[in-house]
Amino acid sequence: MSDEYAKYIGTATTRRMTSVDWESAGIKDQKTVVFGRANGYTVPRADFTDEAWAKLSEDTAIVVVGEKGNPAAEYEARVEAARTRMRASAANKRAIEQQPAPEAAAEPQEA
Repeated sequence: MSDEYAKYIGTATTRRMTSVDWESAGIKDQKTVVFGRANGYTVPRADFTDEAWAKLSEDTAIVVVGEKGNPAAEYEARVEAARTRMRASAANKRAIEQQPAPEAAAEPQEA
């Protein structure tokens, strides 16, 4: 039995990944999983197919925790790194949205 868990560290109060969501990502036979307050935003490895578990590494709002040899300090560092990536992504999006529209080329001025 694995001691690994997937932990949601995003900003939503609940994260639901339905079987339809999994299928649209190309993962078959994965049941719905829910990260929420009731389960401490963690779902055990046993609740995922191997294919779905591998796919979780692409989600910056989910980290794998609880593996053997993963002390609390390492876990906290991984969570903070994931949060930093999420903040940077959000900051980049805001910066792009706030860029001024390119101005029309000004006509040369006569001296």
